[in-house]
Amino acid sequence: MRCPIFLGMAGLNKKIPSGRPDSALGLAMSDLLIWLVIVAVIVSVATKFVPHYLNHRTAVGIVERLVESPDSRGLDARELKTMIEKRFKMNSLNHFIKNGWVQVVSSDRVREINLDYEVRDELMVNIDFVIKFDDRVTLANQ
Repeated sequence: MRCPIFLGMAGLNKKIPSGRPDSALGLAMSDLLIWLVIVAVIVSVATKFVPHYLNHRTAVGIVERLVESPDSRGLDARELKTMIEKRFKMNSLNHFIKNGWVQVVSSDRVREINLDYEVRDELMVNIDFVIKFDDRVTLANQ
């Protein structure tokens, strides 16, 4: 069985009988190169963005599971932050703690865990990007 992608490189750019003398069938080498460049740019951008989103989703998941856990009931803000830091370290999210991206705010009625931060990174050459995350999880005091 012949692969249809490589048929254009094997000389399939010949004229076919369609009534129009200028019509050709197949994929030209320049078309293939253009598609390869487009795919390479998309993959390059994805390798820069996706890890930040995955880390954020992991952090939000940790905080949400902690809020649902019976272990978090009755803890003050300092103890709750210590528990969050331990869980972040277990999931290799030390940079969240080091950069101060996790805040625990306590009032009389509720405790709120804030993940409010932005990530700045280089995309390519002299193009940078900024991703802003802002999630809040509320835990009622008991």
